[in-house]
Amino acid sequence: MGLAIAMVLALVGSACSSDGDSLEALGSDADAAGAIDEFGEERASDSGLEPEGSAPTTAAPTTAVPATTVPPSYCETAPFVIDETTAVIVDPNGQPFLPRGINLTAGAYDDGAYWEATSATDLTADGVAKMRDVWAFNTVRLNLHHGANPDIFDDPELLRVIGLFTAADMVVIVEMHSFGTGLDPTPEQIQITADGFAALANRYEGNHCVWFNPFNEPGGKVDISEYHINAADVSASDAWIQWHVPVIDAIRAVSDAVVVVDETHWGQGRAGNDYNPLHSATLVHGEAMNARYDNILFSVHFYDRWGGRSEDLVAFFAEAKAKGLAVIAGETGGHPEVGNKRTRDSWPTVQALFALNQPGIGILLWHANQGHQSGMSVGRSFGQRTPVWEILDRADTEAAGTLLWDWTHNPPSATP
Repeated sequence: MGLAIAMVLALVGSACSSDGDSLEALGSDADAAGAIDEFGEERASDSGLEPEGSAPTTAAPTTAVPATTVPPSYCETAPFVIDETTAVIVDPNGQPFLPRGINLTAGAYDDGAYWEATSATDLTADGVAKMRDVWAFNTVRLNLHHGANPDIFDDPELLRVIGLFTAADMVVIVEMHSFGTGLDPTPEQIQITADGFAALANRYEGNHCVWFNPFNEPGGKVDISEYHINAADVSASDAWIQWHVPVIDAIRAVSDAVVVVDETHWGQGRAGNDYNPLHSATLVHGEAMNARYDNILFSVHFYDRWGGRSEDLVAFFAEAKAKGLAVIAGETGGHPEVGNKRTRDSWPTVQALFALNQPGIGILLWHANQGHQSGMSVGRSFGQRTPVWEILDRADTEAAGTLLWDWTHNPPSATP
């Protein structure tokens, strides 16, 4: 028995010396390994030491099971990167990316009018799958209205819709649509946007399919905005950059997500019907914006002021490419007969834009859930509001909806 105790003490002492612990720290208690019980017998312990005279035990053989790792989703694989040399958007798989899709309102609203009626509250995962697989969309621009819902940035309904799209490997451009088209954002509005987008950027830091679009169509209102038809040359002021700096800085503090910046002059980049590159904040200030930040995507809204002139579109895209500026048509839409005068006047531009089929220029139509009477519906839903995810055949599309269907199913190269 004395030999067994000596052997146990030797083993424990060896373990203690290897760990730098004292023998007293491990074995002074009467219940410690190798202690003698009240019957004078050595007590077996949880340490794995066998009492003297007991039969040795053999551990059952085990088969190592390799650990399984769930591969990251498309949106989690890697960030989107905009190459400022080629103006190419590079996706998480390292492939050129061409945004194809539509605008859609998101969030819970109770205004009893536009924002409530056009929101995606009825959208399900099945509807998103139809937008992706039937319409061949890969991007949606989600229009938010802080005025109609001050809690929009933490709204469960907004977060639900973002989750539906990104789970389907689609890009979501979160866009602040609330502060007055054609108006300059105020310091208070800029701060609201910066705080809200910073919170969303933090929430979706690892989800690279969530992009940010701070302001919708800033500037343009006559004699009120910094830029308007009587002060059309945007080179005299960099106000457009300064509106965006606090918001982009707030996003960049937590995320390198793509930031989409809308043109001035009501988003169209031109003060009137005559094309002049000095009217475009993208062409005048875009290089300075790119020098300050990475991953900036410049958005132009192609409506009536472009007059359907293909040569103007070609000139604009060529100059943007020469400056290394990635461009998207963030909105376009129109109808030859239905809707107000501006909607009808925009129809030639819609036709010219889709007919040009410009390589590297993504297109997002306005709008996924409009009433037909607006002239901006994608389908033949006369007198009704039929969302795009319920229109599942080309024969049920109309006007700009038909052009979008044909374009998404046969898009140009993603490289400008």
